[in-house]
Amino acid sequence: MRVNEPVTQKEIDYPADRCLVSRTDLKGKIRFLNDDFITVSGFTRDELMGKPHNMIRHPDMPPAAFKDMWATIKQGLPWEGLVKNRAKNGDHYWVRANVTPEMEDGKAIGYISVRTKPSRADIDGTAALYRAMNAGTAGHTTIREGQVIDDSLRGRVVRLTRSVQNRAIAGFAVVVALMIGQLVAVLLAGAGGALPLVSVLLLAATIAVAVVAVTGVSIGMRRPLSDIEADLDRFAVQDFDTVVRPSSIKEFTRITFLLNAVRAHLAFARQEQEELQLLARRQREDALRGMAESVESESRAAVDNVARHTDSMRGDAEAMAAGAQTVSENAANVAAASNQALASAQTVAAAGEELNASIAEITSQVTRAADVTRTAVDQGGQTSTILESMTSEVAQIGEIADLIQEIASKTNLLALNASIEAARAGDAGKGFAVVAEEVKGLANQTAASTQRITQQIQSVSSVTGQAVEAVRQMVEKVGEIDTVAASIADAMHSQAEATGEISRSVIETSDAAQEVARQIEMVSGEARSTEEKSRHLMAASADVADAVASLKKAVVQAVRTSTEETNRRMHERFEVSARVTVRETGNAYDTELLDISAGGARLRAIDSIRVGARLSIMAQSANAAWEGRVVDISPAGVHVQFDREYDIDLAQLRRQSLRAVS
Repeated sequence: MRVNEPVTQKEIDYPADRCLVSRTDLKGKIRFLNDDFITVSGFTRDELMGKPHNMIRHPDMPPAAFKDMWATIKQGLPWEGLVKNRAKNGDHYWVRANVTPEMEDGKAIGYISVRTKPSRADIDGTAALYRAMNAGTAGHTTIREGQVIDDSLRGRVVRLTRSVQNRAIAGFAVVVALMIGQLVAVLLAGAGGALPLVSVLLLAATIAVAVVAVTGVSIGMRRPLSDIEADLDRFAVQDFDTVVRPSSIKEFTRITFLLNAVRAHLAFARQEQEELQLLARRQREDALRGMAESVESESRAAVDNVARHTDSMRGDAEAMAAGAQTVSENAANVAAASNQALASAQTVAAAGEELNASIAEITSQVTRAADVTRTAVDQGGQTSTILESMTSEVAQIGEIADLIQEIASKTNLLALNASIEAARAGDAGKGFAVVAEEVKGLANQTAASTQRITQQIQSVSSVTGQAVEAVRQMVEKVGEIDTVAASIADAMHSQAEATGEISRSVIETSDAAQEVARQIEMVSGEARSTEEKSRHLMAASADVADAVASLKKAVVQAVRTSTEETNRRMHERFEVSARVTVRETGNAYDTELLDISAGGARLRAIDSIRVGARLSIMAQSANAAWEGRVVDISPAGVHVQFDREYDIDLAQLRRQSLRAVS
């Protein structure tokens, strides 16, 4: 037998109107259970569903009790008795369990167990019996079909006397005996004689016994029948909580068992129906809440989206206003720059005209310079020709000088010969010698002069050559100057054309600047108008944001109050200022409980908590705890919806200055 440990021997007291219902398959695995079962046992639904039913068995239960139960229900009969069950935390609770086979086509398909709270007297008596059975000191006391049976001789006799049939048989036997005695008395009195007193007494005793027997049978039948009638009346008004007590009359014991089986089936059917209705209601509520939350979420998302767009529109409007102001300022700057450009263009136009005049003057001067240069080139050419002629003449002079030199040389030779001849002539030749000496001196002078002339001619020839080369180079340079002057003249002509184009462009720029100034003035006006409209748009977006917030509140309120299932405000709320500990996925937070109802609560904001989070809330100064999930987070706080409806004990929270919210 399975032993579940640990145990604390602390009894769990629960309300008498609780009915703990479960259904198991043929192997004892739980297939259905109600909320009362879960609440009292301390287990969760997931911990119990599909598990063996003996997981709640208490070690103090005697094996003989379960042996009797299984022997009874496997015969297709109901079993009813007191059972001590173990809760999840090791505590225990007593139940009066009625276990009935669930039949289909004459075969058991499972077992239904309906448990109610027994009386304290029954608990104390049964606990003492179970202790004795576990200790082996119960004697002849045993359990049969869930009932405590005294199996001793005295107990058997007592059970025999509780049978209507046995009572009738005993009465009939007494009547028969009295009738036999009366018959014997008659026979002894003789035929035709008067009836003796004994016979009369026997007749009276027979009648009295018969009356007593019939009355006893009638009374014995009437009480259990009245009890059965009362039980059926309770069934008729769906009162399945009152236990059908086993009848003290043997013939009605099985009937009371069957009535208990019927009660168990009806109670189970009612509980199953209630659970199914509760499940359907929860599913409907979940569906409606889901729909409401979806509508609320979608509407909130839509409203938030509108709000975001409104904020974006307000931001765009602000940007437009700032941009318009910037455009206006820039337009003013552009207008000033345009005016400045206009003035500059006019200045440039005037400067262009002056530049044109200067270029024309420069062109004229360059042209004159070119003419002068060409004249200089021509004169240089003539000079070069003259110098070349001079060179030729100098060369001829040189030739003449050479000729004179040659004549002087010959003259000197003649003078020498004349001197020789004069010397040879003696005194006759002295006069000739003097002449010859003079001729020689003259010839020498002529030769010296001719040599100097030659040197001068060479010098003149050299200088003339240099002059010719200089004139030639000058002619080349002047030619280059003429080319450059021509290029300058062409460039100045092009520059004059460009300057004229610049002047025309400047005039056009001046006209364009005036047009720009006019357009900028228009842009500035439009910018001021845009800025004003953007300010109106910002004001309108603020109004839209306020309207959206009101719409959001109205939508949420409309959704939440549309049906009972979706209304989180169907319960009275109580405003409270209590310190609580909130646990969420291993994290604990100390915060303030602001208000509470049977279905939910509102906490002061917790930064790390998000919508959808599962919370466990425990009051720090009151023995109370609530389970739920976060359904909304607003500036007012964290809104929590409980998993189920809780009883709010105002007495426990009285010190928390609790007061109802109107």
